Amino acid sequence: MSRAYKIFSIATALFLIFPALSLAGQFKVTWIEDGDTVIAKGCDIEIKVRLVGIDAVNHPRLPYAIEARNRLARMI
Repeated sequence: MSRAYKIFSIATALFLIFPALSLAGQFKVTWIEDGDTVIAKGCDIEIKVRLVGIDAVNHPRLPYAIEARNRLARMI
């Protein structure tokens, strides 16, 4: 077993055992842009999150755009 593999295995085990060591933080959704995009704030930054596998209407004047945004709002 190579040294890199051992280090990777140990690091992975530590992150699984102690999730607080990971770099991820908690974010709060502050705005729902459309049916597949949200804006979230946390850790003193604001990020735009696009949901993978969802292809919602992006322009508010197109059919079903408001319904898609409202549905995402209910799920979050």
